[in-house]
Amino acid sequence: MEILTMLAIISLLLSLMSAIKIWLDLKEHTQPMKIMNAVWPLTALWSGLAGLWAYNSFGRTSCVSMKMDNGDMNMPEMKDERPFWQKVTLSTFHCGAGCTLADIIGESVGFKFLSLLGLDGIVWMWSLDYLLALIIGAYFQYAAIRPMLSRLSAGKVFIKALRIDFLSLTSWQIGMYVFSYIILFVLMPQPLAHNTWTFWFIMQLAMCVGFFFSYPVNWFLIRKNVKPSM
Repeated sequence: MEILTMLAIISLLLSLMSAIKIWLDLKEHTQPMKIMNAVWPLTALWSGLAGLWAYNSFGRTSCVSMKMDNGDMNMPEMKDERPFWQKVTLSTFHCGAGCTLADIIGESVGFKFLSLLGLDGIVWMWSLDYLLALIIGAYFQYAAIRPMLSRLSAGKVFIKALRIDFLSLTSWQIGMYVFSYIILFVLMPQPLAHNTWTFWFIMQLAMCVGFFFSYPVNWFLIRKNVKPSM
């Protein structure tokens, strides 16, 4: 077995186990912001043990049980104000989760759909990935801000969510595309099939690069109060 394939298998399995561990923990430690219950497992799929560390360090909600007349109710403990870098990290995870889900759908199902339409080629594939990232990413932001904008229609809130996250979503995808292009079209001797461990390992690394591209953009947007912090 090639070393790259072995590394791919180890990395992907560790990430999958990290995502499962977080998902199981969230059943007892539900996030105050519901959409984060999806964000954290999706984050672990590309960040692996680093994502698990982040969840345990500043993402996991501590709960206390309050006895009510009709049963028990778990309430999150009040925590001190997070450091700014953690707020930016959480916001980047949040927008990145939408990109992650979009890229998984696009690269596993979307490319087959494009092939049926005769739209082969990386430009079509990445265009679909980007479109899905904008739609799913905007929905994740919509889910975060909807409770604060209940007086507005769902459509207006979605448009606002898209405006808030457009730059951060775009920067994430650009980072992924730059890395993927260099690896897949410059360094790789031959094309990789979508159903290989190595392909998804490269996708995983590309998402890590996307995080670092998106992080300073989120920092700027939050600092300028364009985007709410997490």
